[in-house]
Amino acid sequence: MTTAPAAHIVTPIVPSIAFSSADQQVWLKLEGVQPTGSIQLRGIAAACGALAAQGAQRLMIVSDGEDALAAAYAARALELPCLVVHTKTATEKFRRRLRHLDATAVIGGQEWDEAQQTLLTLRRPTDGVIDAMNEALTDPGYATLVTEAANQMPRPDAILACVEPAGLISGLMMGLNQVGWEDVPFIAAEVLGSHALASAIGAGSPTPMPGASALVRTQAPRRVSDRDFAWARKRAVVSEILTELHAIRGALEVAEHHQTVISPGSGAAIAAAMLKRSAMLRGASNVLVIVSGKVNWAYLDLLVAERAIRDNRGLAQAREPDHSLMLSRFLNDALPY
Repeated sequence: MTTAPAAHIVTPIVPSIAFSSADQQVWLKLEGVQPTGSIQLRGIAAACGALAAQGAQRLMIVSDGEDALAAAYAARALELPCLVVHTKTATEKFRRRLRHLDATAVIGGQEWDEAQQTLLTLRRPTDGVIDAMNEALTDPGYATLVTEAANQMPRPDAILACVEPAGLISGLMMGLNQVGWEDVPFIAAEVLGSHALASAIGAGSPTPMPGASALVRTQAPRRVSDRDFAWARKRAVVSEILTELHAIRGALEVAEHHQTVISPGSGAAIAAAMLKRSAMLRGASNVLVIVSGKVNWAYLDLLVAERAIRDNRGLAQAREPDHSLMLSRFLNDALPY
């Protein structure tokens, strides 16, 4: 067994011609090129490396998606076994990927809380449990997003990212402090129905959401982590709430103009950058958008989702989107909240 951290790769930052204008350059940090296809590899691999250094002989996690794949990848690199407890809603494709990474998968129940209880019953004293919601071990991994960006682009006037995964905001704030960008405004994009950060800010504390957006394909705690919330309050992070249609269309624009499939969560960040509702964005010369990845989404999924959303709105029968009308999607066809 090795105790060296399982490293993520340095991802590119792309200056986006499609999303930029004469007075504003938009930069995309493309995390979908990570070996596991998502940003989670940074944080989860950092946590796995830390647990291995503490003497863990097996790594465990509750997840139906990107966190689990990142843990399995990191565990294999560390030559440690990995046990993933997931809910009944996990797909067979997801389970195949885990097997390919030599991880063991166990069904833990219908909901995330049940899966968490199952993990506790299976845990051994020598196991290391990856808990991004309640521990800061992922933060150094997510901080590397900023330390890399500082060497890849000019100092940004604003940064956008989606709220998930847990620990991302905390890690990004760590990175901003490390490179001296503490005063750069941060905008967290959320999909209406899963706006856990906005809900927490309104309530004054992290509180569980009563439900979740249909676009959130993961059984996870429907609340923002305590440390993400603490940093959001300390740094006055702005929560930008986007509709499901905005999120889908943002993802479709990235697919069209950058030949990359991303999740609707990151699509929401793209939509926020294009809509420029915030004064922080309207006056920004350089905007960094962190694009998380897309493990559970394919291009066809985005097209089907857009059609379903439009039909539910009572609009005319949906068709495949006309990508040449990029800005009109947001400026002329915005959904009310």
